[in-house]
This record gives sequence, structure tokens and C-alpha cells, in this order.
Amino acid sequence: MLRRLLTVIAVSLIPVLVQASELAGSSKKSIEPADRGLSRIETPRDSRKRIALVVGNSQYASSPLKNPVNDARAMAATLRRLGFEVDEQINLGYMPFNEAIEAFGNKLKPGGIGLFYYAGHGMQVQGANYLIPVDATIRTENEVRYKAIDAGLILAKMESAKSDVNIVVLDACRDNPFARSFRSASKGLAQIDAPTGTIIAYATSPGKTASDGKGKNGAYTEALIQAMESPDLKVEEVFKRVRKLVLDKTNSIQVPWESSSLVGDFRFIRTASSASSSQQSAQAINQPSPPSKEAEDLDELIARAKAEERAKREDLERITADLAKYEKIVTSSKGSELRQVAWKALSQKYPEANRVPQYDITAFLAQKGLYLEVGRVVTAEQKKRIEAERTAKIAQEQEEARKKELLANQTMVRTGNYHVQGKNPNGSSYSGSVVISKNGDTYFLVWKISSSTYSGSGTLADKTLTVEWGDSSPVIYHLENDGRLVGTWAKGTALETLTPLQ
Repeated sequence: MLRRLLTVIAVSLIPVLVQASELAGSSKKSIEPADRGLSRIETPRDSRKRIALVVGNSQYASSPLKNPVNDARAMAATLRRLGFEVDEQINLGYMPFNEAIEAFGNKLKPGGIGLFYYAGHGMQVQGANYLIPVDATIRTENEVRYKAIDAGLILAKMESAKSDVNIVVLDACRDNPFARSFRSASKGLAQIDAPTGTIIAYATSPGKTASDGKGKNGAYTEALIQAMESPDLKVEEVFKRVRKLVLDKTNSIQVPWESSSLVGDFRFIRTASSASSSQQSAQAINQPSPPSKEAEDLDELIARAKAEERAKREDLERITADLAKYEKIVTSSKGSELRQVAWKALSQKYPEANRVPQYDITAFLAQKGLYLEVGRVVTAEQKKRIEAERTAKIAQEQEEARKKELLANQTMVRTGNYHVQGKNPNGSSYSGSVVISKNGDTYFLVWKISSSTYSGSGTLADKTLTVEWGDSSPVIYHLENDGRLVGTWAKGTALETLTPLQ
């Protein structure tokens, strides 16, 4: 079971920052940052330009949804009040969806704030996340990449723009509407890599699905809008508040999730006090700190670093041992009876387990910034090293196999059709074809030169093929590395080259 969990969490903690996109089927590509009748919230904000794309897809032919359009419109209105320039898109087909993403990417600028919000159907296929256009008709799993929008496209646009902060919100963890057509359809969305300076937020934890909701808005978007309009909350704190609100509203059934590689701070609403505090912090960062007493004592610093490393190592060993005990219990003959008891014991020892769905080891480790690799708990840095070593080993094995195959091809005459080009003893040229077959160690050749047919047979020694063909002297070929046979006949006075046909 632990090994199976590896694949579930393989990318779970690589920092990712993703933004919510607005729903739109209208041809209108850009909307000014103010709705009629809605006043903008005036606060001391930083000067960075705020750009958002909001997409809401509801009108699917096979499995329509009620809330995405409502959610997208509510999100778009909120973002405008918060000073974003918003492109609101509703019920997008494949081509309009791509065009909206392209326009969004062109608006993003270095040093700005980019936000993409999407509500609608989404699915994961082979570890990649896809957002489903309303006109998609997907019959098999291998059609998804050609008929749906790869979420990685949005991340690529953000990375290329070099924005300071990128936020991607995917309220797209609803059931796969085409699951019956797929052999192995995974539920929910997968965690995906994101560039530095990005946060990606999911309506529920990876691999889980979220309800479309019974009210006008989904539980996640309703909570997100409420948290975004709370003053002085950093964006990470916004999503923490969202998680608490959604857990309370859904009786802990739906657990929102984020992965973050944010470097700088961002607040949707900043008051004067927080702006002043941020300026002071920035000034403090730029001011060189006086050397401390601790920094002057190199031996003490080294000792402290060693102690921290030892504590981390012991913590990993302890968690690995505890999970091994847990796994042994749940896989025993009475595992079904003791599973709840074992999880409760784990939760009492590690408070992080209380903040994730029951029995979800992957999510529990993610809370601590850890992974499972080959039955042991590792840090993100260790995981990267293990994956690099694994990749290097696979590449080495593939290279060795390629060399082995190449060597085998270089020491074996190919059977099949060849083109013949040669010169007779008198210097005249000729051409034709040869068919080479093999039986045991013997090769059989049949030449067709003009209207004449010749036949012969021979064996390969090292890379020399000697063929008796009824003449007083044999044809002696040398096998080249590219598969050609280059030889002589008539005691070396005539030349012949056989080139294999593809």
C-alpha cells in the first residue's frame, strides 16, 4: 500500500502557484475593472498591475453544471472591486478558451500580479490536469490532450511573463463527465509543478472530487470570495481561511488544497498599517545586519547545524517507523477492524493527521512537507535527489541497450531486399536488386541484374561474408556499420555494393 501511495504523492509538494480564470462565452475579451453599481474597495495597495482571467463553464451537453457560471461571475465582480483588470469568460468552447489564455498571457507583465480562476469540469489524465471546454466530445482517454485545455498552458504563460505573484485557482474537481468511456479514469485533479512565485489552489485535495453545490455558489468559491475581502491577509492566509470555512460548511468532507512556491508577499486588501509594515520590512532586508555574536563563533554555528540535521534525520526515522507499524496493522488479517484505531493513534501522535481526510497518508505527509520513497519518508530535497538518480539510471540503461542493439546490428547481416550497384571486371557499370535470406548460419542471396538471375550462399565470419555463386572465385563482402555490404568478386577485379532498402 505504501508503494501505491508513492504514485499518488509524486508531485504533491513541488511548489506551485495557480490562478483562477473567469467564465465566458461572450466575444468580449477584456472588461474594465469596475462593474456598474459595485464600488471598488479603495485601500493603500502596491503599484503592481493586477490582471485576471476568469472562466466559468456550465453548459456541457453530457453533464451540465449549475454553479460554475454563477461562481465565475461572482469572482469576476469581486476581483474588479479589488483592483484587478478582469477578462470574464462564460461557457467557452475549445478555440475561444485557447484565445482567452493567449490574450491573458499577453497582458501579464514582469513585476505584476496574475490570477487565473476556472470553474467547471476538469480531469486528470496520466498525471496532467485538463480543463474541459463546453463543446468537448471525448470518447477515449487518448483524445483528452487534443480536445481539452492543459492547465500547464496557463502556468507556462505566467512563467514566461515573469510576474511577481501568480495565483491559479481551480474549482474544477468535479466528477469526470466522460469517465464511463475511460478504462482507468482517476478522480479529481492531480498536483502539477509550477514556476517559482506561483500558488495553485484546488477546491479539494488532489485525487478527490468536490460537489457542484446546492446553493447559488459552490462552497469553495463562496468561501474564497469571503476570505479575499478580509483586510491585511496574506494570500497564504486567505487560502487557510478558505479551508476552514469549507471544512465547517461540508462537515469536513471537502478539504481545499494548495501548493505554493511564493517568494514575495501579496494581500488582496492592504491597509495603511500593513503597507507601512511591508515597506519597513523591505528596508530592513536591504540594510546589512550587524554581525551577531553567534555568527562570529563558527564552531557554534557548525555544531548547531549538525544538531538540526540530526534532529531532522531522527524525525524522519521516527515517522517512517510509525508508518510501517500503521501499514502492518491495516494490511493484517484484522486490518479492517483496527484501521480506525490505528489512524486515531497516529493522529494523537501527529496533530497534522487531524487536518487531512481520514486514512490519507499522502495528505498527512504533505502537511509536514514530506514524501514516501521506497517505503521510507524523505524530504523534498531527498526526493529530488532520488528522482534524479532514478532518471540517470534509466537513461544509462537505455543508452546501454541502444549500444547493445547497435552492436548487434553491426555484426549481423540484415535479411530482406537490397539495391545492387557494381562494376564489372571490364569497368562497365551495372545495377539491380538482391534478396538476402538466412537459414541457420547460412545466408542465401538471389541477384537480379537486368534480365539475368544469379544465386549463391555463404557464411559470416567476423564482419566478412563470403558467398559462393558458381564462379571460380567467390564474392567477398565486408559488413559496414550502416548495414551496407561492400565487396569484390572476380578475384578483386570487380566491385559491388549492396545497400539495404527500408
